[in-house]
Amino acid sequence: MAISNPNILVVEDDRETRTLIAKYLRNNACNVTAVSDGREMSRAMADHRVDLYLFTPRTEAIRTEAISTEAVRTEAVTAALSS
Repeated sequence: MAISNPNILVVEDDRETRTLIAKYLRNNACNVTAVSDGREMSRAMADHRVDLYLFTPRTEAIRTEAISTEAVRTEAVTAALSS
């Protein structure tokens, strides 16, 4: 089932990479919240409904267990980007 205008949370500590990913997704009809660390991620998870979490495993202070728990609770999808 396709979601029109999905809400995507991008967690990436590198500003250029985060900006590039967010711009691409926005240009493809996605609602994007882009954050740089685990603290911002936690705030965004509390403030927004998320359909897809995109993150790199190397992002500092990321709590993958928090993403997994929230994803299961909200039926969101997670994707870890390799660098």
